[in-house]
Parts: sequence; structure tokens; C-alpha cells
Amino acid sequence: MIDSVEERLKQVESALQAMRSELFHRERIDAALAEHREAAVRTVLDAMIASLGWRGLDRKKFKALIAGAAQKVPDHGPASVRHEVLYAESRKVLGIQG
Repeated sequence: MIDSVEERLKQVESALQAMRSELFHRERIDAALAEHREAAVRTVLDAMIASLGWRGLDRKKFKALIAGAAQKVPDHGPASVRHEVLYAESRKVLGIQG
């Protein structure tokens, strides 16, 4: 009986260790995604500032800057989240609904 309890305890401890490891890994991924989202928002803000002139926002220049930034973003991995942020935030700047 004691052997079965000890064996079960080892299984539970092993499962807890696996869960801790998974949680740590997910936290690192979430942090990386947040950093990439922040960088994308900064890119949109920088493009907006660079596109402002005395007549207002130069939409053509803004779109070109965003397109250039989007080309530099990888299609896979955590950094790819920048694509959706660039798209969504640039649409806000341009006043496009939907």
C-alpha cells in the first residue's frame, strides 16, 4: 500500500513539474507576443508622424511606410503578430471602418 502511495505521489509531482514548465513556456510566449505588438504600434505611430505635413496626413506616404514595414516582418513565429497589428492600427489612422 505504501509503495502505491509513493508511486502515485511521484506521478503527481511529475505532473506538477510538467505543468509548471508549460506555464513558464506560455508566459514567455505571451511576453514575446506583447513585445511584438508594442513594436508594431510604435511602427504605426512613427509612420504617422513621418507622414504628417502642413496639410495633414500624407496618406500615400503613410501607406508606403506601413507596406515597407510589413515586408520586413516574418510570416511565421511570434513576430508575425505584427502583421495584424500593423493592419488594424493603420486602418484606424486612415479612418477606415470595419
